[in-house]
Amino acid sequence: MSQLDITATNYTAGAGVIDSWRQVAVSIESLKDAHGADRAAVAIEIGLGVASGVLDTVAAAIDPLAKLISAGLGWLIEHVKFLRFPLDQIAGNPDQIKLIADQLHRIGQDLRHAATDMESALAANIKTWEGDAFTAFKATMTGHKERMDATGKSVDVCGYIVETTMALIAACRALFRDIITTVLGDIISVMLVALAAAFFSFGTSIVAGVATCVTLVSVQVASMMTKIGALTGMATRSGRRIGELAEMTHMPAPPRPAPSLPPIDAGPSLSSTVPPHMRPTPEPHEVPLPPSRPPSTIDPASVPSPPPSIHEPPAPPSPNSALKPQDFGWVKKHEDWLKRIGGESAEKAKWVDNYIKKEFPDAYPWIKGAADAKSSKNFAGWVGKDVVTVDRQLTDIQTRAEAAWAQSDAEWRKNNPNPA
Repeated sequence: MSQLDITATNYTAGAGVIDSWRQVAVSIESLKDAHGADRAAVAIEIGLGVASGVLDTVAAAIDPLAKLISAGLGWLIEHVKFLRFPLDQIAGNPDQIKLIADQLHRIGQDLRHAATDMESALAANIKTWEGDAFTAFKATMTGHKERMDATGKSVDVCGYIVETTMALIAACRALFRDIITTVLGDIISVMLVALAAAFFSFGTSIVAGVATCVTLVSVQVASMMTKIGALTGMATRSGRRIGELAEMTHMPAPPRPAPSLPPIDAGPSLSSTVPPHMRPTPEPHEVPLPPSRPPSTIDPASVPSPPPSIHEPPAPPSPNSALKPQDFGWVKKHEDWLKRIGGESAEKAKWVDNYIKKEFPDAYPWIKGAADAKSSKNFAGWVGKDVVTVDRQLTDIQTRAEAAWAQSDAEWRKNNPNPA
């Protein structure tokens, strides 16, 4: 049995920007046959599809290598059965749900056909019966027909509910798939650049990168918990030591002892032998002056002036995406790891992004924001992806129902001749 599942309707599924523009073409084609409210719904789908295609194109232009790899992985996951099976088990299989909904619509149409044929058969076979019994019988059979029609409509409503559920499951499934392919695309793009440079490093960077890829997921959680515990312990110890240091700096200084001088024998007191009016006036104490310095012979013009203080303006912050506050840090952890182990390879893999950031810093936030509007690493990107997917699925609900009814019409009349 072939492992590839490629049909005329799904051959671009999962292929990123290629699938976005193909869906626009499909919507434009379906607009030709739409009418009434369906035409308005398809027009809205075309508008959302064009916006989605433009945003996907911007994202692919900013990071072409990673997006190309991500699109290839998404296509493989959607079309190779053994790759698709795990995703179907985790996130559901919209195609199988669609089959259930189609079957419900066919059952509803079959019930309506059965009610119509029953009424036609009674009208064709009972032509001479009259009276109260016939009137009661006819009323009973008319009630049966109405209940069968109502049951058919109820089954159709069940089909619509199943299809609405399918739209939500398809959106979550596409988002889950895109997260996987985006992370793998980033990692593989950096590893390919490292592989190109492996000739000069004798392949050591590739060995280290592959080993780290294998152990990254299992080690990351334990590593983060260990670091948080160590950081908490360090903060506690630092706080205790700061408190001890503060207590030491507020201690009063010890008293300074007075200098001890040897006693001086001044002899008998002057005040005891000489009357006050006969005491000599003491001469003022003369302090010797330092010798005068010769006049300076240095030319003031020859003394170098101190260098003027240089105040360099702070470097402007690196431009970021306008949607950066909406980023999911847990989805972008691998980017820090790639920068750490990849070094120059990680920078080269993002050369378009870095070029736009350097040459067009004013426009970069809006260009990068447009790319993030369909990114799996950003909340706004999640909303954008879900809106496009859900709208596409809901727009097709009535079309699929009409197709199921048409199939029921063909099969019913084939297996049940017209009783009239």
